[in-house]
Amino acid sequence: MTNLFESRVGGETLRFNPRTVEVDHTMIVVKQASRDDIPAMVAVEQAIYGFAPWNNAAFESELSHKRRLYLVAENPETKTVLAFAGLSINDFEAESHITNIGVAPDVQRRGLGSRLLKILMLVSRECGMKTISLEVRRSNHDAQRLYERLGFVTQQLRRKYYVDNGEDAYEMSLNLEGEQKNHDRR
Repeated sequence: MTNLFESRVGGETLRFNPRTVEVDHTMIVVKQASRDDIPAMVAVEQAIYGFAPWNNAAFESELSHKRRLYLVAENPETKTVLAFAGLSINDFEAESHITNIGVAPDVQRRGLGSRLLKILMLVSRECGMKTISLEVRRSNHDAQRLYERLGFVTQQLRRKYYVDNGEDAYEMSLNLEGEQKNHDRR
């Protein structure tokens, strides 16, 4: 993948060039999220959890940060948002962080979440980040297996991390330096 950005210079606003990708024999458009996508992102969370951990205001705040990048994956025919993922870039520490990811239940386990994560891993590498991290619910074994397949390693347990129910989270990270392992090409 090339030409991910219009600008990559540290401190500048991240801009992602839309692209069409194939996921499970279906063409999907991956583009930078806009304010117009927020209701659909909240709806994806509602469908996943039965409530929306992040409301419109939370996504609005995230989209306003210069060093945040939110992507949405949508059906190009219906313009329906099927999934989203967010990334925070910390230039000072050379660390990136997956802030949020959600895949609509009816399209889970088809590789869409994996594809979004691989794109964010590539974005992080292109921005010169040394590591990428995330938190995952202790009970979310499917997501943990996905992250492990992508090379993430559990670093620590964060007790009572999730505000909605006090559930613990595992903090996981991946070293982006040196070996690429072709994760972003799978």
